[in-house]
Amino acid sequence: MRKAFLGLASLALLLSGGASFATQSARSALGPAAIFTTDPGDIWLFPAELNNYPRLLSLELDSFPFDRNRMSFLGTWSDDEQKLGTFGAGFGDLFNQKNIEALIPALNAAIANNPLMSPRNSIPLPGNKFHLSYARDLGLVVAGLHIARASGDKSYDFSDTIPADAVKRQAHSGIWSFEAGASRIFGDNIYLQTGLGFQKISFSSEFELSGADPIYWEKVESRESGGKKLDVRLFYGMTPAIKIVPALSFNSFTMGYTASYADTMHLPGSRYDNTGGKYSQSGFVISLGTEYCPNPGVKLLAGLSLEGSGIDISDSNNIWLVSTIPSQKYISREVSSIVMPGFQAGIETDLLKWLTLRLGASQKTTWINNKTRFADNAATEEEAFSESDFNICFGLGFNFGRLTIDALLNEDQPFNVGYLLSGNPGAPFAEISLKYSY
Repeated sequence: MRKAFLGLASLALLLSGGASFATQSARSALGPAAIFTTDPGDIWLFPAELNNYPRLLSLELDSFPFDRNRMSFLGTWSDDEQKLGTFGAGFGDLFNQKNIEALIPALNAAIANNPLMSPRNSIPLPGNKFHLSYARDLGLVVAGLHIARASGDKSYDFSDTIPADAVKRQAHSGIWSFEAGASRIFGDNIYLQTGLGFQKISFSSEFELSGADPIYWEKVESRESGGKKLDVRLFYGMTPAIKIVPALSFNSFTMGYTASYADTMHLPGSRYDNTGGKYSQSGFVISLGTEYCPNPGVKLLAGLSLEGSGIDISDSNNIWLVSTIPSQKYISREVSSIVMPGFQAGIETDLLKWLTLRLGASQKTTWINNKTRFADNAATEEEAFSESDFNICFGLGFNFGRLTIDALLNEDQPFNVGYLLSGNPGAPFAEISLKYSY
């Protein structure tokens, strides 16, 4: 039971970050300390930062070997003087998309295995359709906008071939994301970045038997599903080489569903009619760190963080509340966690003109509290415990003029170089990114 609780708490911490889209390999190699420096990946946190990268092509591979489902692309363009602003277009994961992909399979398992609530058509995972961005210097501030769409559809209509039954099956999923941000320079040593995002999530799976008398349909559909995020970061230059960097990130995510059917005479007393559940998660990270550049080509990062997150699950069907005790049924669960403090450090240094080394390290102790309420006897069980986590990241950057290739190495690198030299089947890279400035 403890492992299940820890898994939920760990998920809460993972979801609490505001970063989205494909992970930037260079940022991943620096670990959490990457928040204390700038990178083209900032575009997905702070939409106005698009204006700083007017002509960029970026390809991100979030897995290795290559998996097209974990790939993202961004292309930006602006006129020479940026009088028209900067335009961006691409594809890749939306913020919270991985969270949605983690919850839909449980619904599909219920659709397949519970005939009393089954629309008999699995909900497709949303696939990204587009990202569109725009940023422009308005004088007082630089403003940016970002809109993105992901969707999936799976529909069948047998009413023409089987008119006696007139069977229709429809399923879909969809995400709309809207983000806006502004950046501003104060004096000659303060730079403020902000980003605000809103998300609408929908999904449904429906089965219709219009040839029956009376007409019968079954449906599972979304309820109160969406997300929000806020990111704020400030660079305060104490000296040309030292910057103090406070940052705040907040993210919330809710996904709910209802299950119902039209003909109560068809399956009288079904416990799945007008039932449902809701999964709510929110989290924040407050960071304070420094960026120190003692020499050109050398960057040192270090900081502290306060992190908190919470998960609240209620589910009358036990789809998102799977009991570890078969004889007991959960009705709700609350998981809260806090990290105070977390430690982050990173280094980026040019070993050669064409080779950059990146190292990142982080350590944190998480205090977790789990409260579960059981449906049968309305009893409440509460558990509190802590877990410590230490991580080291290692990455390389290859610079060829306008082209840059960044790689995040797998956890056992460089001690095991994988099949490139040794014949070991392990892949040496976890993430690869390519950036080209034109």
